[in-house]
Amino acid sequence: MSAIDYILIILVLASLYLNWHLVQVCRSAMKARKKALRDAQRLLKRGEEAQEQAIVDKRRFLEALGEAFLLIGPAGHIVLANTLAKELFQEERLEGRKVGALVCNQELLGHVQEAFDTDGPVTKGIYAERRQLPGGVQNGSTAWHLDSAITDTPIKEKRILLRNVTQNYLTNQMRRDFVANASHELRTAHHHRGISGKPDGRQSDGGKPRTGAQIHRRHAPEQPAAHEHH
Repeated sequence: MSAIDYILIILVLASLYLNWHLVQVCRSAMKARKKALRDAQRLLKRGEEAQEQAIVDKRRFLEALGEAFLLIGPAGHIVLANTLAKELFQEERLEGRKVGALVCNQELLGHVQEAFDTDGPVTKGIYAERRQLPGGVQNGSTAWHLDSAITDTPIKEKRILLRNVTQNYLTNQMRRDFVANASHELRTAHHHRGISGKPDGRQSDGGKPRTGAQIHRRHAPEQPAAHEHH
């Protein structure tokens, strides 16, 4: 064999080796890509599960909150609501609805819309005598505490809480009525004492009220007894 033949054989072997090496590199790259893809899918699945769990935990927290909760987006659409809010506004589904499109409890909705339109936090008490508002204890009257604030998320959403404080309101109202009635009674008794002169000026020794004639006889001077004429 000539030198040229040896050179050709070496070139062919080198070409085969390069092709084999390239195939191995491609296989390794494909295996690494598949592994990376599986890892990414696994991480994505874990992320979705964690997100779903976070949503479940958030909803569980909102349901245990004891207050009607509304999360309203910048356009005025309700993003999230708990069961108490749905019962309050008598809607099976609030997510995606616009606050102004709700039809129940217009008086309360007016306060919610006002809180949404106001820049910054809002805290206020609401009293209404509307029978369609749930939670009324006396004559359909209800009292609510509204608290709203802007969330810290990049999308500036409005968080609104509505707490039913009807029982506290009625208890405080009863206390105020009792104090007012007691003050009126005290003023009336003092006024009567001022007219009579003495607190017991019209009381007899036995504690029974005296008539005007009895009081007159007690304070009138004694008259001498009349002499009999024969």
